[in-house]
Amino acid sequence: MDLIARSISYVSTEKTPDALAATTIIYKPGKTMHNIGICQALGRITGLARPDLERRVFATKELIYNYIYYNYNQQQYIKEIIENEGIVTSEIMNKIKLNFKLTRPLDRPKLNLKPQFTQQEQVQEQKDDNRMHQLINLWWGANTIISKILQFVYESKNGVSESALKQLLSNIGSTNPNEMYNELIRSGRGYNLVFKRQNNITSLYQEAIDYINSIM
Repeated sequence: MDLIARSISYVSTEKTPDALAATTIIYKPGKTMHNIGICQALGRITGLARPDLERRVFATKELIYNYIYYNYNQQQYIKEIIENEGIVTSEIMNKIKLNFKLTRPLDRPKLNLKPQFTQQEQVQEQKDDNRMHQLINLWWGANTIISKILQFVYESKNGVSESALKQLLSNIGSTNPNEMYNELIRSGRGYNLVFKRQNNITSLYQEAIDYINSIM
């Protein structure tokens, strides 16, 4: 364990019954950690040693997303290198448009690496999904106004009217339900990643309902 703590990778290539192999990692790097660093860190429990043992990674969904799709992007580089008979130049690398745009930088900022991507929309969708899950995890089951609203709307099935939501706010202690209601629905707030309004009816996005069902 001390080797892992000191960032030393030590997975054996020998498939012997008693080969040394790390099998579990709990990983929560800072927000500035780049994809190469993430790949190196999680790589400490991968390898050929002890294929009979199950590996476990405990990390955020956003981090796992970056790890998986960083490696998918690497396959494009490998394919290009093979097709160019092992020749690697910046000109060859820079012309590649990667299939998956990630939420973290490729490497250290000082290297100023700016890869091209083919899927510009996917990263924002992934960010929104991650944020929605984070908000639900924060709100669900908590003893707060927003958590009570979430449960109330979730249990309503078909959504709740503006008047019903304001009445709920009043019942749970809001001294100014109208003002709080307007604050909640203000454009650009995280509220709008979980809740939607149509014809003055507030309901949950289907993705939010599915996620709540999955964690209950």
